[in-house]
This record gives sequence, structure tokens and C-alpha cells, in this order.
Amino acid sequence: MEFPALLFSRDDLDSYEYGEKREREESCGGGVRHHELEWFFPDELPCAYFFVPLTKEDEETMKREGLDVSKMIKVQPPLARNSLAALGLVASSWFSRVDYLETKTAVDAVSRSEKVKSELAARLNQANFINVLDIGAGTVSMFPFIQSLGTNIEKYVAIDTDAEALAKAPISNIIECRVADVFTYQYLNSFDLVVANAFADLISPQQLATLLKRLVHLRGGLVYLPITFTGQTSLEPPICCSIHNELFLDDSAAFKLYHDHLRDVEGQFLDVQALKSTLVSYGFELVAEAPSDWILPLGSRFTSYIVDFISNALTPRFLKIRDSTLRHRSLRWIKKLRSEATVLTDDKESATARTLRATNVDLLFIRR
Repeated sequence: MEFPALLFSRDDLDSYEYGEKREREESCGGGVRHHELEWFFPDELPCAYFFVPLTKEDEETMKREGLDVSKMIKVQPPLARNSLAALGLVASSWFSRVDYLETKTAVDAVSRSEKVKSELAARLNQANFINVLDIGAGTVSMFPFIQSLGTNIEKYVAIDTDAEALAKAPISNIIECRVADVFTYQYLNSFDLVVANAFADLISPQQLATLLKRLVHLRGGLVYLPITFTGQTSLEPPICCSIHNELFLDDSAAFKLYHDHLRDVEGQFLDVQALKSTLVSYGFELVAEAPSDWILPLGSRFTSYIVDFISNALTPRFLKIRDSTLRHRSLRWIKKLRSEATVLTDDKESATARTLRATNVDLLFIRR
């Protein structure tokens, strides 16, 4: 019996289905309805699931392979997402940045390096009053942290493009929130301290260095870059650590593809050595550095966001795989990861013995 196949376009949102309708009595698992046709998705993905990008060239290839392109039905993005969510391969709801940032705050707090924090506090306390710029500030969660270091803050400018996130900022008469792009905003002065939490890996080192050179005071201005992702993710213990495993893809292979996605699709820069050397070449000196890894139990609320990012990135890539055995192992790996990361309720977190580690580093620079 032929199963339907899911075919994704390159933007991951358009989805197409084609193939024979499964008989109702033979179905298992969830299904979705489109017009008057019912397509059922079995618990274990059949070999017919594969990826075909729908260019004119690809359509000609499909025709040569005997696939009837005329049977393809275009499905709107919500239905495409629901189809994959029913299979346990992607998140069932859209991403809320504000909720993510608010959940992330507590994780960052326990992950930040005490060593770098102490060095930052010692240098800040040498000044009477300081002006602080927080770029990519989000919900301005770094303000209470900087304030807790005991320094006197004259002005705290928080910049982000997300007005909804900035609306969650702590109430203080020294905070100035600006809904703006950090690169195009017209800054009126330079700053004693520039903070960029979980930001430095999102842009190129050259972009960041050029921006910081404009914003940081000469001879003593500080740059604090906590929770800078270094491009390594792992599960402890792993789901699978052998490429010969018949059920699951090897963890290291899956995470390599994820990091490739972050670099190639999301445009992130994960080379911390390049970041450090670039800032040094622009006149900054590294004065403190220490790990600030996220160590996240699967089943926690914040971890579910990270697992969503991973599965949303990898599922389209895995659906491309032509080899049915490798495709099944890859998709089972996603389903296993997502099943263990499911939060049972909003107020109660499920716990598993497995943890997810994302390696970060805290960096502190001074401008010379």
C-alpha cells in the first residue's frame, strides 16, 4: 500500500502532499483533513516520506521518476505544521519570543560565570557613576544583574527591535528603552559598559567589533558578552553514540547538522576564537573568560524551546534524505528527543535522566 509523501519547499513553510489515500481501517496514529481527503500518518514513518524541492527542474525529475505531479495538493503552512506536529517532529505552536526570554532569564542567571562576574564588579566599582548600553536587550533582564554588582548606574539604555519584549523591562527611572536596530540607532554618546547577553554569536565578529568601537569609551570602557554560544551541543547520556545503531541517528551527526543550520541558514557565527581575535585587533583587551554552559534537564520548560529550535531546523533536512534507513533513524531521533522534552503541564515540569548541554562562554573586554 502506498503512503502519502511530504514534500517541503526551501522556505520550510510550504508543504505538499501526494499519493494514495490510506484505507481508514488500516490507519494508525493521527491524521489531518484537507478538502475531502484524509491522510493518515503512522507512528513509524514509511519509506515513502522524502523531500523534493519544487522547482521546475525538480518537477521534471519527478516526472522522469514516474511520480504524478498533478496529484500534488498545496497545503497552507498551518496544515503543514499540524501534519508534522501530529508525527511528533516539530512544535505544535508558534514561537513566543517574550515567553522564551522570560523563561531564559533564570537559566542564564545560574549559568553565568562567577569568575567573570567578579572581575566585572571589581572594574565597575572603580567608577563613580556609569552609563550602560544593553544591546539586544530583550526583556532587559540584565539590568537587575548589573545593578546587583553594587555600582552606581546613572543611565541604562536598552535597545531591541521587539517592543513587546521591552515592555517587560523592570520599572526604573534610570532605564531608557529604545525600540530600534542596534546598528542604525543614532547614539548620542559612548558608554562605560556595553552589555550583549546571548548576542555576540548572532552577528559577525567584524560587525560587532565595528559597533563596539563606536559605542565604548576609550581607555577603560568595558564590553561584557555573557552566554556567548560556542557551537557545541550534546545530550548526556546520548540517545545514540554509534553510527551503526539501527534505531537512531548518532547524536554527534544530528548536532553537526543543527550547527550547520545555525551557520548556513540562521547566519550565526560560532567561532569564539575568531570573535576574540577580531575584538583584540580593534583595540579591545580580553580581561576575563570562563564557561557559562546551559545544562538543561529534558522536560523543563526552557529546554522545550531549545528542542523546538533543534527539531524545527532538522526535520526538513531529515525529510530530504533519500536513503530510507537513514531517514527513519534520523526522524526517530527527533521523535525520541521531542518525546523526552515534553512538558506535561504549564506549572509542573517533567524530569528525565537526560540533560542537554549547550556550551557557552562569558567574555569581558576593556578598550585600550
